[in-house]
Amino acid sequence: VGQDLDGPPGAGFGTSVAISGDGMRLLAGAPYPSIVRLYLFDGTEWQLSETPQFINARRNGNSVAISADGLVGAVGAEYGDTSAGNAAGIVRVYALPEP
Repeated sequence: VGQDLDGPPGAGFGTSVAISGDGMRLLAGAPYPSIVRLYLFDGTEWQLSETPQFINARRNGNSVAISADGLVGAVGAEYGDTSAGNAAGIVRVYALPEP
């Protein structure tokens, strides 16, 4: 469905992927440059969403999840630094834009 979604060379893009229950929203992670992208399906192609701005952390996008309705996303950063210490790991939860 739609086109292939490509990431930067060596990024590990697609290491983690999650799709909403209706198949219209997709989160994809690339942990090596630490990026997460939200795509919205317009019925023909996947469009990159400008929001939300995902907070960067080491290995951000190592894991991603999206709620069935596509309005909440979670992003794991395996080596994210926290108040618990360096490389403790972190999960951030985001409100995703309304369709």
